Amino acid sequence: MFKFLALAAALFSANAFAYDGVLLKKTTRSGYTMPAYITSSTCEIYANKVVITSGTSTLQSKYIKPVLINGNLKAVINNAKAGPFEKIMAPVDGPVTIYTAVLANGDVLRNVDLLVDDGNGSKVTNKSDSATELRIFIDMNCGQ
Repeated sequence: MFKFLALAAALFSANAFAYDGVLLKKTTRSGYTMPAYITSSTCEIYANKVVITSGTSTLQSKYIKPVLINGNLKAVINNAKAGPFEKIMAPVDGPVTIYTAVLANGDVLRNVDLLVDDGNGSKVTNKSDSATELRIFIDMNCGQ
């Protein structure tokens, strides 16, 4: 009985703090335009699925597909967090494109910007090779 309890405690403690949320995310919006041309999409990559939400000003769809990620994603995200980052001027009221990774360390979550073009006059690009790899990986899994 004691062995069973010890095994159960070990299993539950190992999984109690396992992060099962969004690991990688891409968000796009059309920017300032007439209502008929407004579009948005969000692609969220989890450890076991990809959730793609797309919409216009009045319609929305959601697509969920299973996925199995191989490799050390956490290490690639960890490498990307250091940058270097390049900030340049960008159009105001333009389209929005944001790529983000989430680095989970126990119960602490840290967002790692891979590319932020928020349509408000600046664009920040993470120029590291790891960030480039993650953006490509996101696009490959999000159908873009």
